[in-house]
This record gives sequence, structure tokens and C-alpha cells, in this order.
Amino acid sequence: MDRVIEWRAPWIDPDHVPVEQAAIDRLVRELRGFDRALVLTSFHQSPLPLALLLRLAGTPWIGGISEDYPGSLLDLRHRPDGDVPEPLRMLALAADAGFPSPADTRLRVREPLPDTDHLTGGPG
Repeated sequence: MDRVIEWRAPWIDPDHVPVEQAAIDRLVRELRGFDRALVLTSFHQSPLPLALLLRLAGTPWIGGISEDYPGSLLDLRHRPDGDVPEPLRMLALAADAGFPSPADTRLRVREPLPDTDHLTGGPG
């Protein structure tokens, strides 16, 4: 993985932010230059709107989990088996795309943990 881009997609934002051409243009410019992309979405989200923007940015290979027919937007349309936890859905998509799977998929806390003694204030 070279890079992760986080972006507030207006089609799923709970605050109903407007779709603005300038914001879409900025994102498409930022997406240019990738040779592969996995669109990791929650079970209730479609990868297709972002796949369209990735295509406009020139991304030649795109994978995502989609129940809907993707047309030419996805090169890999992964369809998971049953109701699996979202992290495992995403790992299955990555494995289907040819990326190696970790031997251990259990969640774990990274150490060292931050000092939280005074997170909410001292005693008293």
C-alpha cells in the first residue's frame, strides 16, 4: 500500500454536505497516478460513485465489494459470502485482488498505549 486517502463523500455524509464541483475536481486531481485502487466501503455503501471518480482520474484497475452491476467501473467485483464482519470483508476483497492475507486477523491493541491518566482531569 502506497497511500490512503480519506475524503468525506457527499453521497454518504450524514450531515448532507452539498456536492461541489470544485471539491470533486480536487479529489480527481489527488487520485491521479494510482495504478490500482481498492474501494473499501461499509456494507451499506456502494463503491461505484468513488469508482467513477477513480476512472475519471485515470486509475486503470479498481476493485470493490458491490451487489450492484458495476459496468466498467470495477475490474474486480467482489461478492462476500454471507454476513461477515466488515474488517474480514475488506481483507477478503484484498485477498481476491491478489494481496497477501495476514496470518492472524484478530484485532489487537498496538503498544505502547498513550498515557490517559489525565484524559478527563485529575481526581477530585
